[in-house]
This record gives sequence, C-alpha cells and structure tokens, in this order.
Amino acid sequence: MSDVRLKKEAVLRVGEVSGVTGRGILVTVDKDKNLSELFYDGDLLRNIAVGSYVDIRKGFVSLIGKVDGENANPDSSRTEDPEPMVRGRRVLSVFLVGFIDRKGRFYGGTKELPLVGNEAFLLTRERVLQVHNLIAEDGIALHIASSEYEGYDIALPVDGLMNSHIAIFGNTGSGKSNTLATLFQHFVTELRAINAEAFNENCRIVLFDFNGEYAHVDCIADDKTVYNLSTRPGR
Repeated sequence: MSDVRLKKEAVLRVGEVSGVTGRGILVTVDKDKNLSELFYDGDLLRNIAVGSYVDIRKGFVSLIGKVDGENANPDSSRTEDPEPMVRGRRVLSVFLVGFIDRKGRFYGGTKELPLVGNEAFLLTRERVLQVHNLIAEDGIALHIASSEYEGYDIALPVDGLMNSHIAIFGNTGSGKSNTLATLFQHFVTELRAINAEAFNENCRIVLFDFNGEYAHVDCIADDKTVYNLSTRPGR
C-alpha cells in the first residue's frame, strides 16, 4: 500500500466493528477521532456522529451504514476515574442502507453483514455523491437538493421522476406546493438549456391547479397560459 493511501486511510478511519447482532451493528470509535471536524485533502469533513454515514470495508465491498445512536463504553483501565463514561470510548449503533460494488455503483439494501474487526471509515465527498447518485450515465439531472447531514449538492433524475407517478406528503404549510413548483421550474429550465427549440416544440405540461397557487406570473414559467375554469352556471 502506497504512503498516500496509508495517510488517506489513517485520516478517514474512525474505528472498527465491535459487534453484529442481527442487523444491528456496533462500531467502536478510535480514541483520537472525537473531534467535531476533520480536514482531508483540502476539504472539511464532519466527523462521525448520529445521522452521518459510515463506510465499513469488508474485502472489496464497501458496506454503507447510517449512525442512529451513540453510547460510551467505560474504560475498565480507569476504575479510579470519577467519570468513567466520559473517559470511555464511543460506541456507535449503525444500520446498513446499502453497499458499493467494485465498479463504484451504489445499491440499496443489505447484501451481507460485516465481520467483527472490519474497519469503518468516514465517507468522502465522492463517496457521499456515489451513495446519492440516481442519475444514469446519459441521464439529465435536476440540481435542486442537498444531502441532509453533509450539505453536498445532490442531483435528481428527470427520467423516472418527471415521467412517472410521484406523491408529495406533508402537513399544512410544510412546503408541498413550493416543492412541486421547484421541481417543475427546474425541469423547464434544465431542458430548455439543453435544447430550447426541441423543448418548445415537443414538450407540453398541463397542470390542474384547483387553488390557483401556480397562476402567478413568475411561478414555474413566465410564458405559461392560464385557463380559469369553473363548474358554476354562467361562468
């Protein structure tokens, strides 16, 4: 292993698997990895914590897990310490969300479980983008989202999203209408940027708006045609 790769592994390593019970996985964090942030290759990485992803290496397969809990394992060598839980090592509770194969493609679901002793690493920006990549090689992307924990930009596919059935759920005032407007606005903008003539000639979007939320001039597109329909007699 080259010196560059050794340094990379040393920076990104956070600990190792210390327990596997069913689908529950425990990762014991190294004592020197308790900082809130780490610097890697000019990029600031948030250290491992609840809500972040972890890369568990098992042979040539990277098992991707998400941290959903954290505890402290008391250090038995410090029995005289009045606060052993604070001085102990962090133990993370992890559940698997998928795996990355040798070709770098992410697949959701559980292919296999890790072994006790397998090393766990932080996800770099490239790894995070691999996990969230939903775009085919020749696909068109909508850049309207970001990863929840790291804040990295995430692209959504036009194929499979805009040409299929989708539903947006949420409480009143949670942003359902704004989400739909943002999806269609970026869809129109991205496709027009690729080929405006073909888009204007071949694409038709019909939106039934029962509450008049999208009839405003600047909503979704400024060249739309609005038809005000009514079921009442004489209107």
